[in-house]
Amino acid sequence: MGTDDSCNSSQKKVTLNEPDTVHELLNTILDHLPLGVFVKDPEDHFNYLYWNKFMEEITGIDTSQIEGHDDSEVYYNALMSVEERLEVDKKVISSGKVAEFHGWLRDASGAMKYLEVEKYPISLSNGKPLLLALWRDATVKRAIEKRLEDERDKAEMADKLKSKYLADMSHEIRTPLNAITGFSEMMAFADTDEERMSYYEIIKANNQLLMQLINDILDLSKIEADAIKISYAPIDLNEMMDTTYASVKPRMPKDVKLILEKGLDSCTFGTDYIRLLQLVNNLVNNAIKNTKKGSITMGYKALEDGRLNFYVKDTGQGIAEEGIGLGLAICKGLVTKMGGSIRVESQLGEGSTFSFILPSREE
Repeated sequence: MGTDDSCNSSQKKVTLNEPDTVHELLNTILDHLPLGVFVKDPEDHFNYLYWNKFMEEITGIDTSQIEGHDDSEVYYNALMSVEERLEVDKKVISSGKVAEFHGWLRDASGAMKYLEVEKYPISLSNGKPLLLALWRDATVKRAIEKRLEDERDKAEMADKLKSKYLADMSHEIRTPLNAITGFSEMMAFADTDEERMSYYEIIKANNQLLMQLINDILDLSKIEADAIKISYAPIDLNEMMDTTYASVKPRMPKDVKLILEKGLDSCTFGTDYIRLLQLVNNLVNNAIKNTKKGSITMGYKALEDGRLNFYVKDTGQGIAEEGIGLGLAICKGLVTKMGGSIRVESQLGEGSTFSFILPSREE
């Protein structure tokens, strides 16, 4: 049975026997490559011989405007100056080695692109030297690398902070432990009841400090694991501040005055009573630790948007940035968990002000 030639009459075979066909095929391939390609003639002042579609899109310059011209005749936003480009081109041809460089430039549309550029020495079959350049758009790749670099830096910083945290905890726990151990031994050899009672008070105070440290460590671990629960309910804020004031006052140093400032005559505030009490107590305890004379002021004031600004001010020695301890780290975690923000203003030798802002919430 014969074949129907009419069925295949519309199909055209591509042959590479004709130079024009080969030229068109190569141009089509090069224009569809996801990278810039251009060729220069080193024997003709490094004039451009070829410039693909990618290069047109990046620079906004048509191929017809670039071919037959060198870099001094046609300006485009390259990664280096005309003189620097010429030096690189000459070095590639003279050394026979590939040149690689990268950087940011603004393309024809105004967008910033991160490009990786390679320049190669090549030659035709007759030995004529040519310079081939490839431009790759590595903007997305660079963004990924930058994110990975940032994450690595954060991980390294977290590791350093954790090491410092463990070192600080070791020191802070060892201090009350040493006192408890030492004065327990001395208590056994006390000559009088008065001496024995003084040792007991020291042991008791350090035992409380040790328990507070352990509780702080557990709280911080819960905050970091996002396992801490916040329970909201309306509270009488002035009553809470009065209670806090009364419990703190007996622990004040001899030459330090405690001041309470209530921003409203009455205030019902939706928050977690225990956590708010913990926040204020931690900040006051921190102030007591760093204030030998002068005053400590605890209080709150209302903001226009219904939130409250709580604060503890002292006239103590101030706190260096590296001196921010465990209690303050817990305060930051708690305030963040409660939807607020915290800040510190401190100057060595003049005192500190710790303040945190909380919204009113109810479950």
